[in-house]
Amino acid sequence: MYELKPKVGESKGCGALSHATDGLRVTCRAIRSVGLGALLMLAAMTAPAACAGDSNNGGAGGSSGGSGGAGGSGVEDGGKSDTSTACAVATGVDTYVANLIKKGKNNVLSFQLVQSDPAPPIEGTNVWKVKVLGSDSMPIANDKLSVDIFMPGHNHNTPIPPIVSYDDGGKTFTINPTHFSMGGTWRITLSVYDPGDDSIPIDSVQFFFCVG
Repeated sequence: MYELKPKVGESKGCGALSHATDGLRVTCRAIRSVGLGALLMLAAMTAPAACAGDSNNGGAGGSSGGSGGAGGSGVEDGGKSDTSTACAVATGVDTYVANLIKKGKNNVLSFQLVQSDPAPPIEGTNVWKVKVLGSDSMPIANDKLSVDIFMPGHNHNTPIPPIVSYDDGGKTFTINPTHFSMGGTWRITLSVYDPGDDSIPIDSVQFFFCVG
């Protein structure tokens, strides 16, 4: 006699009373064979429990969606939380301290990272000051320093090449910018060449820093 049709935008589950409760499934075909009074009684018996299930499921879905939103905010802010976690457990990286000294691979020279600004190095633009030390641990007067900034994990160089200037008075190199375009581990290679011949390398060193 009566057939309920869902309104536009209405859940077809509760609107058509098609949920199963305690083994009883009420369908639109069955509704046609009952009177209005029976229809209302069946609706009162089945709809609240069924819709409560919908509400709970929907609520859980909503909560899950909320959690997804929270995760999304981590991506929107550049994934800094993820990078910080990765950096905390990264291996083979240097721990920044002012005046950090590393020996060159040829054991001819040593390289001193006097300071990084900001300190420790961060994602984005940094300014480094570096000295090259001789066997007596004193700065040498050599203005032929080459700098290469590379991200091994992503196989690319920094998009903003470093610019190196030399202060002969303080025998200090300034590398500005020292740019890390994204969070993660970066390799900074410093190489010194013969003052009279740029093709002759004297020594080089690699610093590794994880930035976030």
